[in-house]
Amino acid sequence: MQAELEKYAQFVEETLRPQLAAALARRDALNEQIQEYENLVEMVQDKAARDAAEKPWKLQADLGKQNFVKVKVPAHTLVVVHVGLQVFMEMTAAEVPGFVAKRVQALQAHRETQQTKAREIAGHIQQVLDSIEHLAKLQHL
Repeated sequence: MQAELEKYAQFVEETLRPQLAAALARRDALNEQIQEYENLVEMVQDKAARDAAEKPWKLQADLGKQNFVKVKVPAHTLVVVHVGLQVFMEMTAAEVPGFVAKRVQALQAHRETQQTKAREIAGHIQQVLDSIEHLAKLQHL
């Protein structure tokens, strides 16, 4: 009986917990993407306001790994947006909010799927742990 209990505990630790961690990591990555798109909309709205005033847009651009440079963007410049699968597209500042709204909606649906998977896996972990506890109590009787 003890071998069976250890087998269940091993299943939880080697299979279910890594699955849960992976599902939560995917959900968190989707949250980061959604936040990046929301930040993009704010930046583009600021750019559109500057374009209307015919002023250049001054900002810091992240080159990656938190390396920033100061940039001046002329008025009415197109914006390059990551549309997914390493594909980028040029858009006007007016087109970006509509695209971002659709992209965020798709990402939120995918995030909910990952959240549901994480809840299911957490439920399975709880069921196995409850079963182990119940079997341990029966063993002591």
